[in-house]
Amino acid sequence: MLAVVTLDGRIRLVDAATGTARWAVQSYESDVLCRVAMSPDGRFVASVGESEETWQLLDTGSGVVCMTGTRHDGTGGCVCKATRSGRRTSLDDGCPAQAHSAGLYAVAFSPCGQRLATGGEDRAVILWDARTGKAELVLQGHASMVRSVSFSADGARLASGGWDG
Repeated sequence: MLAVVTLDGRIRLVDAATGTARWAVQSYESDVLCRVAMSPDGRFVASVGESEETWQLLDTGSGVVCMTGTRHDGTGGCVCKATRSGRRTSLDDGCPAQAHSAGLYAVAFSPCGQRLATGGEDRAVILWDARTGKAELVLQGHASMVRSVSFSADGARLASGGWDG
């Protein structure tokens, strides 16, 4: 299977052998480019969008969004919820300090599929538990937006690249 992002903001799951689309979902606005990553076991597609501060996990069997990550709303407020299997549940009692505050440009699954890394315009890289949606670690240090994240083959290291050179 191949996850494809189209210019109209859709994410499609395509059978790589036949070219047949299994499903297509409107994930982000049409003028928003998004990035996708397939989980190592092929069960999920993670997506991020440039004008969104959240990430989504889509079930590859149905195309249904099964989890959405937390986000800050840009005004100091926070939307501290995750959606899991169509049910909204609170991630914790307070606003998590670990959440992006600007658009996202990068997403990657760890080789084991249990972690998700995101990076974006807020110059942060956040490591998430892909099973619960909870942020585990925030990495700061970029002087400009983060454009890429990638795990080493053994999952022991995480690399990030940005516009800061």
